[in-house]
Amino acid sequence: SYSIVDAERLLQSFAFDGGKLVLEEKGLLAAESLLVSRYLMFRAVYNHHANRIASKMLENALRIALDDGKITVAGIADGNDYSVLFSLQGEPLVQRILSRRLFKTAFACKETLPARRLEAELLKEFRRDEFAVCDAGESLASADVPLAKKDGARTTLLKESFLAREINGQFKAAGTLVACGESERKKALSICSRFA
Repeated sequence: SYSIVDAERLLQSFAFDGGKLVLEEKGLLAAESLLVSRYLMFRAVYNHHANRIASKMLENALRIALDDGKITVAGIADGNDYSVLFSLQGEPLVQRILSRRLFKTAFACKETLPARRLEAELLKEFRRDEFAVCDAGESLASADVPLAKKDGARTTLLKESFLAREINGQFKAAGTLVACGESERKKALSICSRFA
């Protein structure tokens, strides 16, 4: 584990003040621990290239199945992870994910490229289930949580916590990533290089 978060302490430190949810000062350390843990998880897991590729492959499989009428938005909303994955098991992208044959990076750059234009160019040469364009991903931003101090004063987490200020908005996945099957990498790189 990257960081131990005292979830019970954190939950007990929230209160309602004038109809608004506030963090009481006694929960400041637990909130900082959660922020550090999230920061480390973003660096190591959430924005790791393999996770970004697998997530985009699954998103593409959902879009293809929706477009082809194999699933419905209501079916996704009413289902759980297992039932949705079960309904997608015939999709080539899902088969690749389940058999751990993820696409490999063909192109990566630190800039955020126009994903829709890049996808449009790739679609001239590839089927929708043959590539994944991963944009910059999520950034790690902490909500500026209202904080109730012991003396009754009101402030915010960002004003009171050096850690929260340093972590706020700090980490973002590095630019655009295009992934595809091994045999398509050279052609995908050629297309993507025109955008860099």
